Amino acid sequence: MPNECDVSVIVPCHNCAGTIRRAVGSAIHQTCPPREVILVDDASDDNTPHVLRELVDNGNGRVRAVTLRDNGGPGVARNAGWNVATGVYVAFLDADDAWLPQKLEQHTRWMNTHPECVFSGHELQGKSAGSSAWRWVALRALVFSNPFRPSTVMIRREVAARFDERKRFSEDYALWLNLVADGARGAVLDAPLTQVFATQWLAGGLSKNLWQMERAELENYYALKDRRKIGGRAWLSASVWSMTKFFRRWMMRRLTK
Repeated sequence: MPNECDVSVIVPCHNCAGTIRRAVGSAIHQTCPPREVILVDDASDDNTPHVLRELVDNGNGRVRAVTLRDNGGPGVARNAGWNVATGVYVAFLDADDAWLPQKLEQHTRWMNTHPECVFSGHELQGKSAGSSAWRWVALRALVFSNPFRPSTVMIRREVAARFDERKRFSEDYALWLNLVADGARGAVLDAPLTQVFATQWLAGGLSKNLWQMERAELENYYALKDRRKIGGRAWLSASVWSMTKFFRRWMMRRLTK
């Protein structure tokens, strides 16, 4: 691999002063470092802006910041970073997550040798990072199981689609679904290259908005049916399966209180 990967890393930042240094450090100290790290301050009201300035000052020109006047949510922040990115690829990293050192190298190698791959992600639990560990994701499989957590995804910058800025929840899943439904190819690596330090639906993060998350996911399925990308049976099956998972999560939250 070259000394630098042609990747723009985008990190949405909102009141993340306690975790952003870890996230940025994991992005910079890759076996194939990125072209740039773009920190998007989504109208933080804590010490985050000060920490971001510190990271920019100490980033040797590799780290820069974008400031949003109003809090728009992660989709708005990711789009803002995407729109000013200069790399061939764009990789997303949440401020409370961190990458393992070979993350960008593995994705860049795969996507360089597979120009038909529009976006790629990886499992949070997996076995190996060899070339045989990659698999293509079909729309039907993606409807019933989403392996693309934002911090695992790298996408070609030239892609015209963006995160739906009207959505506060499941906007990332909507993008992956629409891309695949429109013929884009997405691949997943069976290797854990991202460390997640918060359980999204059980504790912290978006856990207080469990029903809003579920409703947004159901809206994604209905939108696919409305566009005639999936049939009525697939829409109903996916919706029932999603609601089943929602009630299971809701019960687990109740039991942990």
